Amino acid sequence: MLRTLLILTLSIASCGSGVRQEQKLDSRATPSPLLAVDYSWKSAMFREINERVREAGMKGLEDARLSGSDLEVRIWHGFGLILIEGLVIKRVEGKWSALHLAGVSSTPPKHNRQTITGVPKSGWEICWQRLTNAGMLSLPDATRLGKEPVDPDVLSYVVELNIGGDYRTYHYTYPEANEHNEAKRMIEIGDIISEEFGLPQFRTQR
Repeated sequence: MLRTLLILTLSIASCGSGVRQEQKLDSRATPSPLLAVDYSWKSAMFREINERVREAGMKGLEDARLSGSDLEVRIWHGFGLILIEGLVIKRVEGKWSALHLAGVSSTPPKHNRQTITGVPKSGWEICWQRLTNAGMLSLPDATRLGKEPVDPDVLSYVVELNIGGDYRTYHYTYPEANEHNEAKRMIEIGDIISEEFGLPQFRTQR
């Protein structure tokens, strides 16, 4: 009888420990899955991007054949009533470069200005670390977070990534009015670009 009571006591204690452990794991559980990406935004935004790329004598990043550790990132901002500008960051065979594509008006006179930027303020390695720490390579598309705030008069961002031949793109419209942390990180990326490359127009006014 005494042995039976001891076994029951140990079993109950074990079950209680299991419940507590499960509750602890639940408290650290990952958030619910993101929504599916809605790429309907691409038809309007990439119409402007593709036009600017053609004017610069460049090709679309999706078709670029990169290999190994080579990469190219294009950060676009503007859209709607704001002329788009782009910053192209490349690393080819270990060598970094950056090209700024200024906005081009649709009406004459057109100024198709392209400027090769120098070394970023903090140096390439630190600058790249800042951008990646802010989530430039890993942010999800804004449509995966839910409905976006929309306003044609405000700044939007599109980021294109081609790393070793793998391409993806994402966007954030009106990020300063978006409550999600990912939108705040997009703003941070714009701030870093503004600071590192001397391009204040990439900074979101808050």
